[in-house]
Amino acid sequence: MTFKEQIQQGIPAVLPVKKVYDLAINHAPKRKDILSAEEKS
Repeated sequence: MTFKEQIQQGIPAVLPVKKVYDLAINHAPKRKDILSAEEKS
């Protein structure tokens, strides 16, 4: 099945299970919230 056909089918009725956040694995650091409200808009 092509990507286009998959997109045209829409969101499936059953979604995959969310992966567990494993603290033993290094993850990218969280971004700091440094933008002002004006900059965010």
